[in-house]
Amino acid sequence: MRIIALLAWYSESPTWLSHTVSSLSKADVAHVVAVDGAYALYPGAHERPSSSVEQTEAIVETARGAGIGCTVHAPAHPWWGNEVEKRTFMFRAGNLVAEPFVDWFLCIDADEIVYKSPPDLHERLSKTRHDVAGVTLCNTHDPHATEAKSAALRDISWGTTEQQGLRVLLRALPSLRVEGTHAFYVGENEAGDTVHLRATSDLPSLAAAEPISDLKIEHRHEFRDLHRREEALAYYELRDRLNVEQPVPAC
Repeated sequence: MRIIALLAWYSESPTWLSHTVSSLSKADVAHVVAVDGAYALYPGAHERPSSSVEQTEAIVETARGAGIGCTVHAPAHPWWGNEVEKRTFMFRAGNLVAEPFVDWFLCIDADEIVYKSPPDLHERLSKTRHDVAGVTLCNTHDPHATEAKSAALRDISWGTTEQQGLRVLLRALPSLRVEGTHAFYVGENEAGDTVHLRATSDLPSLAAAEPISDLKIEHRHEFRDLHRREEALAYYELRDRLNVEQPVPAC
């Protein structure tokens, strides 16, 4: 059994990309499949559909130095289906190097790093009957990210980190895909049954997950540079205003 990391990125700092890829060694990742490209609604996507060569080189060279196999896909056009299309492609690309129903995918973004992993991670994944596992996402907040936060910080004190469970470890189901909205993951298990592996809310049909809370991923979104954060915010606002994503079915 191997763990294959699926990295979605676009227009990131090469240093951040190197940190993300090098952190995968903590989970003994065997291969990283990195999928580049701008969502069609992202600012400037049609003029610059893929990232710079420096970013690709950062991923490839860091993976080589860490002894991790690497596959990179850089599209010639924006992802017309935005997040749903890009993430579905990411699963398909991952299945090109995965052993079906045996290997596991670790989904990670370029503003995340693996900073803690249990020594028996592979053993636990190889023995579980579940097709998805939940890890701990640690959101690290920048108290000076906005003027409002800075003003509040002068009056009160609050923690700069929060933790939440996140289903980002998934068995390599050949049919794994994203439907409707960017965080609704669906596939057919080895018995041929359709399973709902991840959603933004607790669905009655959501498959049970193997608890691996001691695998911890740090999320550093607020520490991106201001221009990059503003671009992302503009994308999310346009996506939501146009109702590009569909609600998860009440299964």
